[in-house]
Amino acid sequence: MYILVKKRKILIACLCIAFLSFYIHAETYTVSSGNPSDTAKCFRTIQEGIAALKAGDSLVIRGGAYTISSPIIIEKSGQENGWITILSPSNEKVIINGEAYRKETAPVKFVPADKEGIVTIQHSSYIRIENIGVKYSRSMGFCIRDAESHHIELLHCYSEGTYSCGIGVKNSEHIRIIACEIVDANNLDYSPVWIKEKRHEAPHEAISLMGAKYFEVAYNHLHMCTKEGIDCKETSAYGTIHHNVVHDLYRQGIYIDSWFGRLHHVEVFENTIYDCEWGIVVSSEGKNSEMDSVGIHHNIIYDNRASGIQFGVFGHDEKRRFINVYNNTLVNNGSPAHWAGLTGGIDVRSSNLFHITIYQNVCANNYGFPVALSEEYDSIENALEKQRIIITRNVCFPMEVKPRERNIFPHATIFCGADNFYCELTFCDYKNKDFRIKGDGICESLKQANINPGAYSY
Repeated sequence: MYILVKKRKILIACLCIAFLSFYIHAETYTVSSGNPSDTAKCFRTIQEGIAALKAGDSLVIRGGAYTISSPIIIEKSGQENGWITILSPSNEKVIINGEAYRKETAPVKFVPADKEGIVTIQHSSYIRIENIGVKYSRSMGFCIRDAESHHIELLHCYSEGTYSCGIGVKNSEHIRIIACEIVDANNLDYSPVWIKEKRHEAPHEAISLMGAKYFEVAYNHLHMCTKEGIDCKETSAYGTIHHNVVHDLYRQGIYIDSWFGRLHHVEVFENTIYDCEWGIVVSSEGKNSEMDSVGIHHNIIYDNRASGIQFGVFGHDEKRRFINVYNNTLVNNGSPAHWAGLTGGIDVRSSNLFHITIYQNVCANNYGFPVALSEEYDSIENALEKQRIIITRNVCFPMEVKPRERNIFPHATIFCGADNFYCELTFCDYKNKDFRIKGDGICESLKQANINPGAYSY
């Protein structure tokens, strides 16, 4: 009897799951910029299509240009086993054009330009947006905002020409930004018409993570933007930033900055950054802010105008602890007569760093230094001991000392570590900027010390 009852319960549970699955994945709707078919499942505008969506539904936006004069608002929730998906077919290109958005001479309904986007997701969960492009925004491109929003994915999306972020995330959780392209973000030319006096710079950064939790930002391409590339800031935590390509920016490629509150448990790895100001900067600008538990490893950083990796002294220069920098490859960073002074490979001149470990990095042909500490210390050894900074087993070449230059930061002292290595490695293709190290290109002294620095190609 017990077995019979148990089997009946399992059968009922299976039927419930099957019924629920059928119910959740019930509908696929369509939006067309051309001549939509006259059916209940085909809409003329994206907003109309979104209004019809329920958990498990999909909205297919057919290729074409969609001009808007007000933001597209997504305020819907799917379920864990029934996401709402908004997408265009992979072989079709959708561009939502915001040229007419915020074009009025005075705001009808005031929403700050840095808190809204052409596509705004709020009070929503289990939403996936795929292969959708936005262009010419007087605010953000895509905006995910508020603590009620969670489990949001942007996949293969595109943003070009925005006043604020290409993609901005504010206080939301479980966010994935994967394989997106951001071009021409933070451009003052796209500021709202009704802003009488333009700011000296546009708000936020190309991808801004503002208090985001449990996030993944990966395989994105950011280029030709006016400010920073990927900025993980404020109280962001429990996230990864990896396999992104960031280049041709006016400022740093990746910026980790607590700004206010505590930023913690963020990992930055296997990114490629070049032709920016700094490569990666770790700062704690805001008063009483703090940062801890950050890993920066296996990145390839080259041809940046300032240092490849810098512990910033900007703002209030607050406390950063338990930061590990390892197995990065830094080549040809830094430039003469830079406005910040001497620049080079890894810059560790902040005095508010504790429990910092820098090891097994390759610093090759950087302008001012491979690794630098502040000249203000009475004794390098005492300072390292006091701050619990370990710099060890790095590959540094060359080690020549450059003359002092005009500097807003403390003067630099070269210190790669007591047991650093001076030996040249074999890169895959130095001339064509492939700075991965060949598997057989490790010099003998490193093999004997069992050191495997940098990013490899076998």
